Amino acid sequence: MFKKKMLLLILAISLSANVQSVTAASVSPVEKDNVEWIALWQFPQNREDRLERMLVVELQRKILYGLQQRHFVKPGKDVLYSFEPFKVIEMQEDHGISKLIVIAIAQQEKPDVRNKEKYKISFVHDYEKGFVISDIDKLE
Repeated sequence: MFKKKMLLLILAISLSANVQSVTAASVSPVEKDNVEWIALWQFPQNREDRLERMLVVELQRKILYGLQQRHFVKPGKDVLYSFEPFKVIEMQEDHGISKLIVIAIAQQEKPDVRNKEKYKISFVHDYEKGFVISDIDKLE
């Protein structure tokens, strides 16, 4: 009798665990592409360089998602883009609000076409959300 109850308990736990994992898997996450970073540099050795690398990767991720939201870059796995390292062209603080302006260059990776497109991207720092894109202009 004890073995039968134990078997039923294990079966009930495993079924509930399976149901939970299925429901968690069926919930659609926010539609964002996977980003694969190819690092061409060694892992930073000191604290400041590691912090800089983390912040740069976060800004690159926000640049990609901002370009996708404004339909400059197509989302999806079928279209690949490469991004050159962005260039900071201006940093300012106005009445306690930090602003960062960068130039990002994106290139769609197609076998027949290699066109680079430049974008001027403005970030404003929000206390709760971090750097938020406030404006994107395509440069000619």
